[in-house]
Amino acid sequence: MASHVIPVENSGNGFTIFTHVIPPQTAPAGLQEVSALREPKVLGTVQILTGIVTYLFGIVSAVHFNTVSGCCKISRWGSVIYISSGALTVAAANQPHSFVVKSSLVMNTISAVAAGAAVILLSVDTIFPFSYHSYYQAKDLWSVSRGISGVLLVFSVLELIVSICISAFSCKATFTACYVSETLPPISVK
Repeated sequence: MASHVIPVENSGNGFTIFTHVIPPQTAPAGLQEVSALREPKVLGTVQILTGIVTYLFGIVSAVHFNTVSGCCKISRWGSVIYISSGALTVAAANQPHSFVVKSSLVMNTISAVAAGAAVILLSVDTIFPFSYHSYYQAKDLWSVSRGISGVLLVFSVLELIVSICISAFSCKATFTACYVSETLPPISVK
């Protein structure tokens, strides 16, 4: 919890009074503690940007190349999942209500599964050629397709790591809030 120290000097008697201003609590203790850490907001923004970049590279890959990940449309549904989980994470960091934090936890778990599937499919694209073109066209196209799949693979690994980290933050916030509210009696300090 943040507190601000405001020094007030009394010029008549020559002493200084320190007043601590403590803002009122707006959320349960566990939710506010985790929300006070600004990592979830930044990581949610990273998820949104990763989703946008994945979608844009997926458009280029789908138009010009025949790949395993292109057949599965991983860049379309994966980017939608990444963007929605990032938006829920930013919303949970701004307004740490129990429902939003739990929704963020669920969506980031789904996002981690989607990123894991994307890592597997993009690894297959990077390692094995999959094309309907002639040999000479396929050799040039495969090197470009391999490069795009490699970039998408890096972003998918990033999304997997970010989703797991945010799931850990959300899980900590959810279970800390439940533990505090169910086991400790309310304490009033005067």
